[in-house]
Amino acid sequence: MKDRVNKTLTYKRALIIPDEVPYDLGLALISALKQKPKASDRFEPTQNDQEMRCWFNNRIIEGDVCFATLLACTAGKHAHLVAMDHDTEEMDVNQLAPPDMGDGRRREFLDSIGFISVSKHHVVLAQSTTLRSRAFERYINWILHDGKVLDQNQRVLLVDHPKPDVRAKLSEAPVRAIRIGDELVDSVFDAEEVFLKNSFTLRGAVESLLDRLGLFEDKRDKLADALTGSSLRMELVITSKGKKMPSNAGQRFLDSVAEALRHAEEEDFTVRLRNGAKLTAKDLRISKSVWIKSIGGNPGPRELFFRMHEWLRELLTQETIDP
Repeated sequence: MKDRVNKTLTYKRALIIPDEVPYDLGLALISALKQKPKASDRFEPTQNDQEMRCWFNNRIIEGDVCFATLLACTAGKHAHLVAMDHDTEEMDVNQLAPPDMGDGRRREFLDSIGFISVSKHHVVLAQSTTLRSRAFERYINWILHDGKVLDQNQRVLLVDHPKPDVRAKLSEAPVRAIRIGDELVDSVFDAEEVFLKNSFTLRGAVESLLDRLGLFEDKRDKLADALTGSSLRMELVITSKGKKMPSNAGQRFLDSVAEALRHAEEEDFTVRLRNGAKLTAKDLRISKSVWIKSIGGNPGPRELFFRMHEWLRELLTQETIDP
């Protein structure tokens, strides 16, 4: 039965670093895909059968525009079914093994499906719970390196590109502070005290930003005893106290933040400007919600690809993004 499903489209800008390549991501990806006509050629290698495997399955190439579906599955993984009984204290949960269809082809349950549209250095993603921008970026780098389209010292970054009004705010008022993560308790810890007195494992957005900005070299390997067994997260606050800053300091800092936190979820960080204005990850990211025809809750790829490309043209026409 056909229905409609809501999908969130997210815009990313592709950076190839170092930038000595004579072409953009769209052409690079098309070149790599033409080298791998069979779906099995596009399997991303895994260390063992227990790891989730990703590959581009459906792909459509129209001129310099490339669309693809990114599939993910784990070999032999069973699906879970719950018996919906509103009169019981606990509902029964059963496992369903992949069926044998009798045609000699092994079936696997998909963990997730994601969608991508690439035109030049413009990227539009329709992510899933499992396949976020980090998974797309990792897979793109693998397929370009495996196809010898990029050298091993080159890599692709999918970064956020703020709207013009946000970029204007950054040019008018330098960055005062950036807050990453959640509070450990009810207060913000002094950064120097945290690093001197405790040994933390820094991961995710905090680790990524510190690495990118060169603010630490020693990645802690153990959590402090006080946090053992807890689910508390570390909050990092970086502040700028200098009164004299170059006119483009805010934009340069934002570029660094956009690159370092390109995979952070929207609730993970906020940027506070010197004039008191606050920018959240949602402000620094361009996205749009669309309704797509679906079968069994799954969006139709062709309509979704059309809507992704249509939205990209809209962003370019309205000068929301740079060409």
